[in-house]
Amino acid sequence: MKSIHVHEQVPALPAAFSDRLDETVHHFQDQFDKGRKLISSIRTSVEKMFQEEKDIASIFDLR
Repeated sequence: MKSIHVHEQVPALPAAFSDRLDETVHHFQDQFDKGRKLISSIRTSVEKMFQEEKDIASIFDLR
């Protein structure tokens, strides 16, 4: 046997399923975007905290 040919028709998904899937994808995209913004905010806060500590430390630098 060298090849096989399959002729099968797969019906489209029901509209209700398709709509729900779209809603779910959009929900996950929104949650992903919120998560990225939160991580960015946390990163900025941590960087600011370390910069403030560095500034404070430079006040006490006795060189």
